[in-house]
Amino acid sequence: MRIPLGQFVEDMAHEGVRFLSNESVRIPLPEGHLWLLGVDDYASGFDNLPAAMADAPADTLPIMLTHSPDILPDAAAAGVSLVLAGHTHGGQILFPKVGAMIRRTGMPLNPPCGHFRIGDAQLYINRGAGQSFPLRINCPPEVTLIDLHLLPAGPR
Repeated sequence: MRIPLGQFVEDMAHEGVRFLSNESVRIPLPEGHLWLLGVDDYASGFDNLPAAMADAPADTLPIMLTHSPDILPDAAAAGVSLVLAGHTHGGQILFPKVGAMIRRTGMPLNPPCGHFRIGDAQLYINRGAGQSFPLRINCPPEVTLIDLHLLPAGPR
């Protein structure tokens, strides 16, 4: 059963989860703070990176959560240091020496999952726990834990 997005957002808000759609939030940490950007889906054309970055100070290294990895070139040009995306389901069907049969991205990533560095920006595409259709070959579901460490301020 599919739940309409609006209902899902309402249900999650009721549970205390904040949904970021083309906006950012400052997260205070003992070592300082970070800015988390939520950007709507690039693939559907509802993304608005400038709106998401509007409140983030220029001297921060923001982290972006988004659905499609295709926003990475724009995000990197805007100074986003880390983009966390999904959308590709890792390709769902991966063949040795061939790679993904379904990429769901315009970026030349094969397989379309895992960690990538493009210029100063990093991208992690999670395979996710769902699927576009009920078949996965050499591409198991994934739930990722990323441990971030803030470094002391100083020259980079």
